Amino acid sequence: IEGRTSADAWINEVMDCPKWAAGIVIGRGGRTLQGIERDTGTKINVHDKDSGPSVRIEIEGSGGNVARAREVLQHLISTVEEDYESTTTLDFPRSAVGYLFGKQGSTIKKLQSDTRTKMIVDKDFDPCRVTIR
Repeated sequence: IEGRTSADAWINEVMDCPKWAAGIVIGRGGRTLQGIERDTGTKINVHDKDSGPSVRIEIEGSGGNVARAREVLQHLISTVEEDYESTTTLDFPRSAVGYLFGKQGSTIKKLQSDTRTKMIVDKDFDPCRVTIR
């Protein structure tokens, strides 16, 4: 088509993301990923079915938009990796996670406030993984 550039061509690109960073890239309820899709005009799918150390992120859209989405994702991942270096991960028995959270999250909120940290509880594992930043 006359007047179209290679940046306008529809492409599909795949990139890797460390599995431990995928939740932050996706965001609560997918909000972070949806925002990136909206801002870049792309469609992004995260494939985490493999048991390896990383997940596949598939980006679809025009060449320029895919490049922009890739840059945003790479920046987000590198920021998360910098934060990851100053984190501690603990194993916590799944049966005791309720005690960590407390009534309506009061215990974990107080711990975070008192220690000026952020605690992320990944209940997909047993024992659960508690990441403290």
